Amino acid sequence: MDKSKSKTLTTLEEFKDKNYGKRGTKERDDLEAGSDNFKRVY
Repeated sequence: MDKSKSKTLTTLEEFKDKNYGKRGTKERDDLEAGSDNFKRVY
């Protein structure tokens, strides 16, 4: 294991911003809509 790498935690919001864009972008809105549907079903 490389001990020189930093082990920082990322919040879910930061992860979504980085990988899907900020709120209001189409890709992020699609992600949010999909997760809302998932929560309603399960």
